[in-house]
Amino acid sequence: MKKRYFYFYILIFIFLVILATIIIVRDHFINIGEKKFYEFSKIKPFESKSFIFNDRYGETFFEKQVYFGGEILPEDVDDYIDIYLKNRCKRDLRDEKIYKLTFLLVDEDIDSFYLGCVDAETRNKFELYGIFKYIVSKVDKNKIASLILNKIEINKAIKGIEGLSTYYFNRVYRELNNNEKLYIFYIMDNISRLNGKMEGFSQFKKDIFSIETDEPLKFSDNKKISIDKYPNISRMILRELEEFGADKLDNFNIVNTSFDPAIYEKVIEVLEKYFEKRDKALQTAGIVLNYQSGEVLTAFGSKNDKSRLNRVLDIKRQVGSIFKPIVYLTAFENGISRYDKIEDKPTVYGRGPKAYAPKNFENFFMGTTKVENALIYSLNNGTLQVALKAGIQKVAEMADKLGMKTPVGLGYCLGAGEYRVIDVANYFSVIANDGIKKRNGLILSIKNDNETFDFKTYYADEQVVSYESAKTVKEILGKVVKIGTARGAGLLNGTAGKTGTTNDSRDAWFASIYDKYVIVVWVGRDDYKPMADNGTGGGVAAPIVARIQRILN
Repeated sequence: MKKRYFYFYILIFIFLVILATIIIVRDHFINIGEKKFYEFSKIKPFESKSFIFNDRYGETFFEKQVYFGGEILPEDVDDYIDIYLKNRCKRDLRDEKIYKLTFLLVDEDIDSFYLGCVDAETRNKFELYGIFKYIVSKVDKNKIASLILNKIEINKAIKGIEGLSTYYFNRVYRELNNNEKLYIFYIMDNISRLNGKMEGFSQFKKDIFSIETDEPLKFSDNKKISIDKYPNISRMILRELEEFGADKLDNFNIVNTSFDPAIYEKVIEVLEKYFEKRDKALQTAGIVLNYQSGEVLTAFGSKNDKSRLNRVLDIKRQVGSIFKPIVYLTAFENGISRYDKIEDKPTVYGRGPKAYAPKNFENFFMGTTKVENALIYSLNNGTLQVALKAGIQKVAEMADKLGMKTPVGLGYCLGAGEYRVIDVANYFSVIANDGIKKRNGLILSIKNDNETFDFKTYYADEQVVSYESAKTVKEILGKVVKIGTARGAGLLNGTAGKTGTTNDSRDAWFASIYDKYVIVVWVGRDDYKPMADNGTGGGVAAPIVARIQRILN
C-alpha cells in the first residue's frame, strides 16, 4: 500500500515538474515575442494637422489633413502591421494537442491567435505565439487598427478612416457616433460600388453589424476634396516635416516649398520619351537640387507620374562606383596627392575562402598610373590601392560624415552598399559646395497667419571636408565627363560627375555637378534582374541627366 502511495506521489511530482517546465518554456517564448515588439510601446497616439503646400511660385498643390503617428512613423511599423493583418492561416493548430498543451490554450485563444497569425507553415510556432501574445496583451489594439486603417488609400484625395471621417462628417473618427462609424466602414468595404449613394446601407448595417440605433448621419455641408497633385513630392515634404518633428509644428499650417512644377512636368515628358522604346521593365528615379541654396527643385520616383512607389525616398539600391569619390576625399584629406603613383593590376586581397579579387570593367588595367586616373576611369583595383593607403576605417568615417554610412570593408569602398537617390544627392552636394554640408530639402518655410519659421536659418552649414580636397575631387570628376566613363553621354560642357554600374548591370547611376545644380539619376529594374545591352551608368543614366540639363539651361 505504501508503495502505491509512493508511486502516486512520484507521479504527481513528475507532473508538477513537467507543468512548471511547460510554463517556463511558454514564458520564455512569450518573452521572445516581447523583445521583438518592444518598440510598440513607443508609438504615440495619432495627431492630426491640416496643411497647405505651396510651390515656389506660390501656387497650392497640396491641401489636406495629415495624421502623424508620433516618434515612430506608420512606415516604420509596416512589418508589425503585416503580422497583425495576415489572418488567413489554416486552422491546423486546433488539432495540435501538444501545441495547445504547451501553451495551455483554450479554443478561444486559438480563435484569437489567428488574428495575428503570420504563416501557417512557420518554423517556430512557439515564438510566433509569443509575438502575438505580446501584441494582444501589451499593445493598444485600437492603436494598431488605426495605423492599419489609415494606410488604406480610398482615392488620390482621401486616405484612411480619418480622411473619410473628415470628408463626410468634418470630424475625426473618435468623435463620430455609431451610425457614422459604421458608414465609414461601409464606405471602406464598398467604395467601388457605393459612389456616394445610401441605397442598401440600412440592410447592410443590420446584416453585418447587427446594430440597431436611431442615431442620425450628420453629413458635413462642406465636402471639399483635398488636393494632392504630386503625391511623390508631397510625401517627400511630409517626411521632412516628420523629421523636423510634428511637436515643433504647433499651429503652422502653410508650407512654402522650392518645388518647381514646370520643371517637373518637363522632366516627366523627357522620361516618358526616353523610355518609350526601351525595356518596359526598366524604372528610374532622380532628383534635381540647387546645391548653392540647398533647395530641391524637383524629384521623380518613376519614369512617369503614375507610379505610387517613390524610388527617390523609399528604395535603396547598390551604388557601385558612385561611392568611389568618398575614397578619394579620404585620401586627399590624409596627405595623398592626385599625382601619386599606384599600381592598377589584378590583385587578390586576403587568403582562403575570404579572398577578394575584384576585376576592372572589361578587364582593363592601367598598370603604374596616377591616383586621379583610378577615379577618372573608375578602376576597381586602383581605387582599392588608394583606399588601403588612406585607411579603410577612415573611408568608413568619411562616408558617415557624408550621410553614406557603411561598414568597414574593401567591397564597400567599391560601392557594395545600398543607398537612396536622395542620399547620393546629399553627399554629392558636399563636393559641389567645396566641402560644406548644407541642409537640402523642399521646405523653405512654414507659416500661419501671424508668424513664419524659416528653415534655412534653423539648419546650420558645416564644413565636413576641407576646401582643397573637395575642390580636387570636383576637378577630377570633370575629367570623368571629358575623357572618362561618362564621355559621349551628351552632357553639357563644365559638367563634373561620376558613373556607377553594379554587377551584371542591375543598377546604373550618374551623379553630376553642373552650374548650380546637382542632378542624380538611377536606372534599373524593380525585380533586380540585369539590364539589356549597355546598361551602364554612362550608357543609360548619364544621357537622362544630359536631357535634364537642357531643361534647366
